[in-house]
Amino acid sequence: MGICLLLVGCGQPPPNLEESIRVANENLSSGNTEQAILLLEDLLKSNPGHSAILENLAFAYAQSGSHEMAAFYFQETANSGPNRNHFLLYAAEALRQSGKLPQAVESYEKYLAEHANSPVEWKKLGQLQETLNNSGKAVESYLQSQRLKPTGENAIRIGQLFRGMNNQAQANHWFQVAFEASDGAQGEALLGLLAGAILNENFERAEDLIQQLDSGFPGLLDNSPLAQRRQELEQWRSRQDELQRQLQEQERIARELQEKAAHREAEATALTAAREKEEEEAKKKMEAVRLEAPPPPSASGFLQKARSSLAAGNPEEAIKNYWASLKLDDNPAEVWHELSDLLLKEGKNGLAEATALETIRREPKSTLYTMHYLKVAQITKEPDQFMEELIYANHKIPDSPDITLALARGYKIIKNSYREAAFLYRNFLEQAPNHPESSQAQEELASLPTN
Repeated sequence: MGICLLLVGCGQPPPNLEESIRVANENLSSGNTEQAILLLEDLLKSNPGHSAILENLAFAYAQSGSHEMAAFYFQETANSGPNRNHFLLYAAEALRQSGKLPQAVESYEKYLAEHANSPVEWKKLGQLQETLNNSGKAVESYLQSQRLKPTGENAIRIGQLFRGMNNQAQANHWFQVAFEASDGAQGEALLGLLAGAILNENFERAEDLIQQLDSGFPGLLDNSPLAQRRQELEQWRSRQDELQRQLQEQERIARELQEKAAHREAEATALTAAREKEEEEAKKKMEAVRLEAPPPPSASGFLQKARSSLAAGNPEEAIKNYWASLKLDDNPAEVWHELSDLLLKEGKNGLAEATALETIRREPKSTLYTMHYLKVAQITKEPDQFMEELIYANHKIPDSPDITLALARGYKIIKNSYREAAFLYRNFLEQAPNHPESSQAQEELASLPTN
């Protein structure tokens, strides 16, 4: 049947555009997908770039299973006018279904460039990056989602990624965050903590975690890849119990010998003296062995190695030792800051941002650490996103002259909002009249347009 027969009767005037789109949608609703696509394609030739035709054509191709074509028209729809870039999300999903994962990543990134406060989309981007084995980028995306909307599920994914990157300290931290989230992720969090305890050979901790799993989440461990670890830990506990029994038996025998020796003290004086001398020599040998043995690795030791490597001009070795220090103790904000600063200097901007966030998470009121994060964010974020970070930092630490000055310059350079900029420049000069940059700030204030 020809298209004209579907639209109008013979001799009737041709339908208008709105009527034609309605007819196409009726074909689509009744399952005549191919006919709907042909009609919409013809309409697009007569009305190039028409947003309603592009949108309906995108959904028609999606219904037909032609995901690549659907993605193309969803992207065209997103570009067809203002406030339509949410169609980039449909394009990303169509690209994902067609197996074009790198292109789907690009579509999500383009959407998030204008909608950075979208935790769901950051999470989906993280899932795609994880599928593509881009672990570092996946962590960055999940961290953005977690910052906007903390969930146990996000924390689980971050922990698993850090574990895959051999950063067990960070993995344990995020599994603990997931456990404390109380939103249904506690079981998976306990499994993650259990895997870390086994990896670190902390078997007492592993036993406690298994008890928590069995009491709170029956059957979860036995249906997980860690199921066989239960038997291994039971065997370890059996060996420990046997060693304890042997030690107790040895102590009992020693007590019996001491009691007998007390009755034969006079006869055994020489033997006792020889034995004491022998024991003293054994102790001396053991002490000498102990003194010769290298000290166990420590967070402070790795930190010193990191700083020495950095001073010697070996940044990669320094980064490795910073991570090793944080693996043993991830609490010091100073260490996170030093690592973030080095990563930024080495051009590892994504990891520099993630470590800067860890720094200010530990000391959120520190102007030094906040200014460093803003320095990183100025590189990694779009201007509008960076402006949001400046505003948030000023709200968090309103009495910091440095942050006030940075926000004033942001309003001047990024927003071209000279009235707000002038207010903040004056606020800065009141806060810190003797600041090293006060003269420069006065010049910048004087240069602002007055209208």
